[in-house]
Amino acid sequence: MTFTLVLVCLLSSLCLAVTSKLLSPTIDINNDNKLTGALKEVLPGASSFYSPEWFVDAFSAYPDVESVYIGKSETGSVGFAIIYLAPGYNDNIKLLVGITADKISDVKILSHQETPGLGSRITETRFISQFSGKQLSSKKQDFDTITGATISSTAVVAGVLDTLSSLDALSSEQKLKLGLDDQ
Repeated sequence: MTFTLVLVCLLSSLCLAVTSKLLSPTIDINNDNKLTGALKEVLPGASSFYSPEWFVDAFSAYPDVESVYIGKSETGSVGFAIIYLAPGYNDNIKLLVGITADKISDVKILSHQETPGLGSRITETRFISQFSGKQLSSKKQDFDTITGATISSTAVVAGVLDTLSSLDALSSEQKLKLGLDDQ
């Protein structure tokens, strides 16, 4: 009996390991395609994205900044996007904040574990669309939160504002490369 149970467990583990190994490249491709789609949403007009080493190094003092991407079109830089991890009610909320010249182009929630029907309302257009077009100098009072989902919506607002404040990590030269005025 014990031998049979051990054998079933070993075979099950082997099947899971093989399946994971076989599907891993497909999963990685799908995740890359999702990220590229999200980047194109927050930086309309960009056709390609890259993350230069100096850009990543500039944000190393900000542990909640997960990744940074510069969006390019055929005519040059369109803007950049920052993936930021904001602490939500249940877990981190993964935000993608698109920035062009002097404003927020768009914000997208990439993932969250917030309560369905309450905190999950942070993905609704009524809430998330308020960030588009806001100046980089925006303050907390410029944004609304969601009644009944105060922790989650406040986390998103704070995450967007923290992302904007992380721009202070850029040198004057780096801001010029990105088309930002040195403020």
